[in-house]
Amino acid sequence: MKTAILLLLAAVRVQDQEPVPTLVDPPVHTSTPAQLLTRVFMRYMTAERLTAKITLKVTTGMGDSGVMDTIIQYEKPSLVYIKQSQGSENKYIISDGKMFTYPRPPYVHGDSSQFIEPVVNHGFPLDTRDIYGVGAVALLDRSIPLDILMGRAVDVKQAATCWIDLRDAGTVDYNGVVARRIVGRWRPEPTGDEAGKYEILIDEKTLSLLHYKVQQMISPADQKGRILTPTTYTSDYSITSDTTSPVDRSLFKFSFGG
Repeated sequence: MKTAILLLLAAVRVQDQEPVPTLVDPPVHTSTPAQLLTRVFMRYMTAERLTAKITLKVTTGMGDSGVMDTIIQYEKPSLVYIKQSQGSENKYIISDGKMFTYPRPPYVHGDSSQFIEPVVNHGFPLDTRDIYGVGAVALLDRSIPLDILMGRAVDVKQAATCWIDLRDAGTVDYNGVVARRIVGRWRPEPTGDEAGKYEILIDEKTLSLLHYKVQQMISPADQKGRILTPTTYTSDYSITSDTTSPVDRSLFKFSFGG
């Protein structure tokens, strides 16, 4: 699996460009951006447990902003807790190891806001990644950082193919951590055109994903459908994660109706 992901990332074109100014003089790195990302992917893909938080802040050139929090805990084989909150709106994916619940997908009609299914489905036991794959489509924000933390191989591959190139931009001081900085061009779909720029910050010692940012230009429309002046749209993700500490088992319970 490690070789396959390394080959995947090696296929992403790495360009030699002028170095980006950094806050900390870059050390002599022993790994390329692709190799480092592969190690980060493998850390989360092979983790037995995870406690994490993702805070998304969205800003536009017009001064608008919004914040969303995602709380994540899981333990293999099938305990999952994901809560996304934006204002008064919450979305949950929860598995107690026997049953799991997830938000009703937007394309499915019905009165219930949550679906409930058995973890063992038609004789096939679902693991933490499978459960996430079932429910993630209905979350408020299905983001690249969340996909990486959950470590489902198909999602990691999708994330990597959205980065058109990988550039080593040295290191920066991020909340007291000397973080390796990787930047490049971004597209929303694997075969799409360039739509913006991205930035990734990684703690090279722990292989932790610390920060992810995507900046793009969008042309919003008013209520009458008229296209307005293009504006900068920035999605800024701050991430904390721990793959060694015990999970909070009281979270893996739910009482949603059917």
